[in-house]
Amino acid sequence: MEGRLIPAVEVARACRISYRQLDHWDRIGIARPHRAASGSGSRRGYRHEDAYRVYLVACLLRAGFSLSAAAAAAERIAARGELGTARLQAEDGAVVLVVDTQTLWDRLGRALHGR
Repeated sequence: MEGRLIPAVEVARACRISYRQLDHWDRIGIARPHRAASGSGSRRGYRHEDAYRVYLVACLLRAGFSLSAAAAAAERIAARGELGTARLQAEDGAVVLVVDTQTLWDRLGRALHGR
């Protein structure tokens, strides 16, 4: 899923977090824009996998994880090359990470495109 860079404001909206929260995550290294802002009026751009990392962290936060635990989980998943194929599933009050093809890319795409 390569292509255009996604503006930060779109990533924040799709992930249901505030732009300010995304900005904070960028400063502390959780969000990793492909194109960093270089001054006043410049815009950060995210590749799909960058945006998905933000999406996964936001989902884990909503599921009750701490920010540091959510970021660490996203990092481990990314290191395994499974960032675009993992999905979260609630089972008996616990959140389970399941790896399967295309599910979360589809969810992120629907969120980005309002479907």
